[in-house]
Amino acid sequence: MKFKAVLFSFSVLLSSLAFSQTYNYEDEDTTKTKFFIGVNLGGHFVNNKTAVFYSGSPSITQFGVESFLFSNQPQVRQVFIDYFGTTEYNIEEYPFEPRYQSAFELGLNLGFQITDGIAFFLDLNSISLRYEQFLTLGIDVPQNQNSLEPVRFEKLPLFGRESRFNLNLGTQLSYYNENGTNAYLSLFGNLNGVQLEENYFEVNSQRYNILHPVDGNFNQKPSGLGYGGGAGLGLKFEVTEDILADIYYNLYYNQINLAENLKPYGFHNSVGIRVLWH
Repeated sequence: MKFKAVLFSFSVLLSSLAFSQTYNYEDEDTTKTKFFIGVNLGGHFVNNKTAVFYSGSPSITQFGVESFLFSNQPQVRQVFIDYFGTTEYNIEEYPFEPRYQSAFELGLNLGFQITDGIAFFLDLNSISLRYEQFLTLGIDVPQNQNSLEPVRFEKLPLFGRESRFNLNLGTQLSYYNENGTNAYLSLFGNLNGVQLEENYFEVNSQRYNILHPVDGNFNQKPSGLGYGGGAGLGLKFEVTEDILADIYYNLYYNQINLAENLKPYGFHNSVGIRVLWH
């Protein structure tokens, strides 16, 4: 994967150089400000490969849902026995397809216009992801043992929250730039960070925290850095003499490093608008 990242960066550089060689610098408007700065606001649609981390399953953490429901501590176990009305209950199913909710991304965009056709840019976006799913509990009902429904099922809500940032550094190559409208292709490298913020489930509106210790440290939250790259499309147009609107779409392929045994690669998407001052 490191070789692919280097190859991608090299291809971005070659594309920029090739594009610059075809540009007529004598036609460039030198009165324009080269630097631009702005804010990003959009939607981020993540890959769900790491969502399983919030399922509370014993395959993820030994301090998950079962450590509470089947606790060896009598006072803890008794709380659930009193609520369910029996000692005979089992987890029938963890979330079948764990997934995140779609999220907003908010960030900062900095750039430098090399020519009318080429710009370099840096994006820094923050994202707060939420996970809301259910696990299914099967509860034996003694008085229904001779009926067709000896077991009743109850869904217990599971929650998670995760923070991420994406740092993108790359180039924008215009393929149409006329009358204040600039359509471009972007190519960029990506560095990202991720951190678990909270993970818990509820029984009878009571919250129970699912723990994910890092190297035995319960006070440290799972986190990590990943890398990758991406490409996108954008359309800039003038709002005023000093302000541009920039509608963008980005496709990422990167690694999300949430835990030592959970570092998947996958595709992610974002779409939004930038307001730029130049």
